[in-house]
Amino acid sequence: MIEIINNRIILIDDKANMVEIDDEALTELYKNMKKILGDITFDENLIKPIEPIYHYIVEKIYTLPEYAYDASFKEQPKEKLLIAFNKFFFDKIHENTRRNTK
Repeated sequence: MIEIINNRIILIDDKANMVEIDDEALTELYKNMKKILGDITFDENLIKPIEPIYHYIVEKIYTLPEYAYDASFKEQPKEKLLIAFNKFFFDKIHENTRRNTK
């Protein structure tokens, strides 16, 4: 489970261990996507194939946060952005947890 506490990303595993993900760019991505999408649902089960452009947009916002400032999307593209965000987010979370467990 993922929690956002005081703008910090906290991963809670099945044994109730809390691990803080220390990735400022990922935290900034979360904030920017929240501005664009409103409510954000963290759910790996949401991930499904979508058009590559949505993955590109999320990655662009991750690397260049200012890219999100004037962004606005209709509902269907927002749904696809949420899917792309979840994929990107969980890929980064898994990458961070693998790095921290070595």
